Amino acid sequence: MRSLRSGQALRPTPDAEPAPTEPVPTAAPTATVTAEATAPAEEPTPEQRGLAEDDGAFVAGLNKAIAEAGQSGERIFVFRLQGVVKGLQRWSGNDTISSQTVRRSVEALIMASDPDLLLWRVPGGDLLGFDPNPKPGAVAERIGGRLMTGLASPLGPPGRQFILSPRLGIAIFDPADGTAEQAIEAVTRTVVQTTFGTPFLVHNRYIAERSIREDRTAEELPEALSSGAITVEFQPRVTTGDHKTAGLEMLPRWHHPDRGSIPPTEFLRVAEQKGFLVDLGRQLRETAVTLARDWQGDDLMSDCRLWMNVAPLELCHPELVPSMTELAEARPHLSLGLEVADSRLLEDLVFLRIFDRLQELGVQLALDNVNTYSLSFGRLRRLPLSMINLDGELVRSMPSTTTNRELVRLICTSAAERGTLVTACGVETTEQLEVAERSGVDLVQGFAVAGLRPAKEMAHYLSGHR
Repeated sequence: MRSLRSGQALRPTPDAEPAPTEPVPTAAPTATVTAEATAPAEEPTPEQRGLAEDDGAFVAGLNKAIAEAGQSGERIFVFRLQGVVKGLQRWSGNDTISSQTVRRSVEALIMASDPDLLLWRVPGGDLLGFDPNPKPGAVAERIGGRLMTGLASPLGPPGRQFILSPRLGIAIFDPADGTAEQAIEAVTRTVVQTTFGTPFLVHNRYIAERSIREDRTAEELPEALSSGAITVEFQPRVTTGDHKTAGLEMLPRWHHPDRGSIPPTEFLRVAEQKGFLVDLGRQLRETAVTLARDWQGDDLMSDCRLWMNVAPLELCHPELVPSMTELAEARPHLSLGLEVADSRLLEDLVFLRIFDRLQELGVQLALDNVNTYSLSFGRLRRLPLSMINLDGELVRSMPSTTTNRELVRLICTSAAERGTLVTACGVETTEQLEVAERSGVDLVQGFAVAGLRPAKEMAHYLSGHR
């Protein structure tokens, strides 16, 4: 097990007398946090917070809880929490919110959700925790849900609120599966599998197997980056009705000589975890723009925009705007656009400033993966969007789900009022295509109209689909 020596195990006690110098947030209704319930201005003493002497104390406590659960036939709720707020502050240069304020707010909210939880501050900013009282699996999973609900709400004192993008991996740990070391490994492997769109996962056998497979991907990724093994392909985006090509989406691909095609969701997640995502994203965008230059020279891109995906982590990195400036200036007649996954995090002032700078370059913004569980009409109005991309799952459900068809019509009507286009992504059948077009979308993308194509085939395709 990785050493946790420099961390601290902590448990709040009712004897602590907080004297905060700043108010701490009210979070979701399920876990309200008040100033009286949060951390004091000065770091509490070990006696006040029940701090363990070392990492061994945390492991010993977890082993004791596992043993007690084995006798009662119940399970232990164990979790590992990650948040990207520190990275967001570092990359954006936003120093108005201290890391101490973030830590206090998060810990206070967690303790409000379940006062029995024991926490450990892992070096690097993660939090490990468990509930020492054995609980049925369903109850433990509800605790995880409450944590995510609270952490997804704005935190911080009035005027200095911030939004976390938390990642939570939990295990409803069966004592028959081993000791504290196995429980910690389970939640660590699980939190690594979370994504921006799926930030909360419960450990299971599939996650364990996928995690082992991704360990190999992590070992081979640096060589793939340096050798150019990760390439790009393109999928056309066509107008409704006449099906003329109006855009191309750049999609990364890794064709491994022994393992076959490695899914982008896998190697992009590994790249983010290992710190390669910013370099990989820049490399892929440069490659795509270089390839599109040749088609532009043949006047095949005059009415076609090149769309490239960008992760939130990349979006707030200080290199993004300069690199996009270089690409835009080098190819002044090539229309560029960036797609970012839908999230409430995008309403943060840091992102809004970046969007303004990109617009000044002529780079358009698309909100990607818009679906029923992330949709916010307020966010669609507030963000400077040129395009809204409907998630494929939503699009494919439209023929059989009346409510989703009506929802898409509302999105299209609202977007049209602001001059924003709507794309139905993931269209796979003629029926889905017809329903999407009747619902008012402006463009469609998917195998029903055009499949994924390598760069060498794009010039031929564009010449016949203008």
